[in-house]
Parts: sequence; structure tokens; C-alpha cells
Amino acid sequence: MGSQISQQLAVSGEQSRAASGQWSVVSGQTATRSSALITGHWPLVTGFTIIELLIVISVIAFLLGTGIGVYFAYVRTNAFRAETQAVASILQAARLNAIEQNSDSLVCVEPDHNRITQITRTTVGVFHFEDLNDNLTSGAFGHAALVASGTPALVPGKVGHALALDGQSSLKCKMLRGSQWVNIPTYDAREGIAIEAWIMPSAPAGTSAAQMTIVERQGWYGISLRYDPTAGRFSVSAGAVTILPDAPGYFQHSAMSAAIIRPNEWSHVSISYNAHAEFLSLRVNGLEAAIGYDSSMAGNTPDPAAETLIGAAADGTAAFMGRIDELIISAFASEPSHYVTAKLKLESQNLAPGNTIRFTPTGRLDPVHDPAPPKVILNNYQSGAIKDSATMTVGQIGTVDVTETHQ
Repeated sequence: MGSQISQQLAVSGEQSRAASGQWSVVSGQTATRSSALITGHWPLVTGFTIIELLIVISVIAFLLGTGIGVYFAYVRTNAFRAETQAVASILQAARLNAIEQNSDSLVCVEPDHNRITQITRTTVGVFHFEDLNDNLTSGAFGHAALVASGTPALVPGKVGHALALDGQSSLKCKMLRGSQWVNIPTYDAREGIAIEAWIMPSAPAGTSAAQMTIVERQGWYGISLRYDPTAGRFSVSAGAVTILPDAPGYFQHSAMSAAIIRPNEWSHVSISYNAHAEFLSLRVNGLEAAIGYDSSMAGNTPDPAAETLIGAAADGTAAFMGRIDELIISAFASEPSHYVTAKLKLESQNLAPGNTIRFTPTGRLDPVHDPAPPKVILNNYQSGAIKDSATMTVGQIGTVDVTETHQ
């Protein structure tokens, strides 16, 4: 009886203390505040407050926003620099090609098409005229110039010996294939051609405006002189037949200089035409003497079997009188064009006619062709403003300096 009464008192005491706040009931267990202080353990409570969640979300959003912006700016800048490097490498490759091939090399920049093209020059015929045996004079690459008429001779030339023609002689440029003499390789009319030679013409007798042919492939290309008896000098005319990319058929490009070549003096004459520049350049002693921009339909389709003649036209007329030395015939060939991505705009400054940049065989800029340092520019426009810009400036020694700006 006594034990039951004491148990009831204990239970009623616990209930009264729980009601007065001296006990806490958590997860079905009871503990006193004093015991929690003594043991150092508080009941476990899990979760985050709304303020804590908002702070964490704000930090994450800030980091994501900043990081994505930086990432896209990094991707854009890297893509722009890759495009800049691609354009600069074409300029550098053209310079190296000029040095390796020991001949001019061109780069054509076409902002309207957003493309840049390297144009190489390959020599297909060289005649130094250092020997004349069995009615032929040897050329490079196993070529030879066979006497077609008259009695040409060797005389002192600009370099070593030269070919002397008397107004009745001519030679055909050939190469030996097996046991047969065939025409030397020629140029692709879709690409272009270059011809150069040293000449010392003799003044014709009388007062007639005589014409003399230096070299010609009938219907395809040629360089000739016309004597002006009043000025006592020769003018130079040149022509080349080409196939234009935007029009069917063959077109004749021509150019003529003023009367600037003196008789009985050495002069260097050269012509060059390439399809990308779409003009024919005529030079005398290294200076631009005439430029032929206009073209007209060729009267007849050129004969692929036509021969290249030195010293006369195909029909034997307009024979040359004087000396010819170091005749070089070259063909232009375009490397695959590099098209700048549509997101960027290709622009240029200080480019020569035909939007070309010319490197000499020493790898330097041609000072006559490019009197001011040419610049190739890449711009990234966004909302009408330039976001990224790269300027590639070609110096007089041929080096390419790249300057970038980013907003």
C-alpha cells in the first residue's frame, strides 16, 4: 500500500513539473534543463531558415551569372584570335613562298567576298641564251628554243650571253617528250601568267612605226614593242587571254605604255595577270608603266596547240631586231581561299589596285606596288559597334605585325 502511494506521488510530481516547464518532451523522451546543462547535449534540430536559403541562392546566382559571362567572352575572344591567326598565316606563307621560289608572290584580299587568297607563281619556262648548237638554245627544265627562221646569234648580254635577232629570225619554245618536241607547259587561263625579259631593241630604219614582237603565243599572250619615230623611243604593249570567273568565254586583257624605251639600251619589261586581281600589270625597269583593267571578248577561242614564239608573231611578221636575254615565263596558281566566318568582317587599307599585296623574291614588300604599308583588318561588329578588332600591318621588310583590341 505504501509503495503504491509513493509511485502515484512521483507520477503526479512529474506531471506537475512538466506542466510548469521544468521538463521538455522531445521525440517521446523527457529530460530536465539541468541535465542538458550537465551533459552538454541539446536535442538535435535539422533544416535551414528562409533567410539562409535566400542568401545561398543569391550567391549561386551571382557566381553563375558572372561565370557564364566570362566563359562566353573567353570563347568569343579565342574564336576571334583563331580567325586572326588564320589570316595572318596566309600573309606569312606568301612571304615565305616568295623567298623559297625566288619570285613574286601575291595575296589578294576581297572584302566584298570576305575572303583572302594566296597566289603563288611557278616558273614554267626559263631561257638564258648561253648556248646555240644544232639550231637550238637550251632552257631550264629540259626545255629548248628551236630556231624557226633566220639565223639568230649569241652576243654579249645583260647576264652572260644574249640572243641577237636581225628582224628575220625567230625561235619556238619546246620541250622534249620521248623523241618528240612538244609545246612547253603554259598557264591556266583561269589563273594568270607572268612574263619578263631583258631587251635591247634596235631602232628600225626609216620613219615607220614598226612593231616588233618579243614573245607571243598566238591567241593567248604576248609582249611587243612599237617604235615612235617622233620620240625616237619604243612603247610596250602586252596582252593576255583569260577566263573570268563570272562570265562565259575568253576575255582579252591588254595594256600599253608610253614611248619610254630607248633604242640600243638594256631595259627590263614584264607583264603579270592574275584572275583574282582581274587586271594586267605592265612594268618597265621595275616601274608600273601601264595597267589594263578593261577586258573584251576574245575574237576567237584560243588554239590550245598554239606555239610560243620568241622574236616574231605566229605568221612571221613583226620580227624583233636587237637582243633578248633572261626570258622567264611563269604561271600563277591560287591556293584555296580562306573565307572569314560570317560573324566577322574582313576589311583593308592601303592596298594596291586589285586589292593585292605583293612580296618580292627577297620577302620584302614591293615598294612600287605597295608604297604604303598595307593593312588587313578583322572586325567583330555587335549592334553596330566594334566589339573585337585585329589589324595586320605588313611592314616594308615583309613582316606582319598584329594588333588586337577587345571591348
